[in-house]
Amino acid sequence: LDLNNPQTWADYTGAHIQDGEVVLYKAVDDTLTAGHSWAPTAYPIGQAVACEDWRDDNDCGGGLHASPHPHQALSYYSDAARMLRVAAPLDSIRPIGTDKAKAPRFRVLDEVSLTGRPLTDAVDR
Repeated sequence: LDLNNPQTWADYTGAHIQDGEVVLYKAVDDTLTAGHSWAPTAYPIGQAVACEDWRDDNDCGGGLHASPHPHQALSYYSDAARMLRVAAPLDSIRPIGTDKAKAPRFRVLDEVSLTGRPLTDAVDR
């Protein structure tokens, strides 16, 4: 399998595709920010987020990173307080292994529980 191919990667990982976009998960802190000690990036719900350091390859770095499943996103940010669903055009992502991909920009769709369940109210994180 060519897991560098976005469609093959999405099929293999079970990442959800909707209207030509792949839906991924991003673990963030309580202010909807991620980035650890690198460049912190805010992920406001309902907005688009773009990186300034895009690098068109399949290596970590040089883009915004997200995972096909919430538990994978948490493996990169175990102290996360919140979980977001983000989307990017399928052809814009660059897979990095089977547990994450990067893109030059994401649309922040909504917040879900840390396990990926839809939130019923603001308290259910």
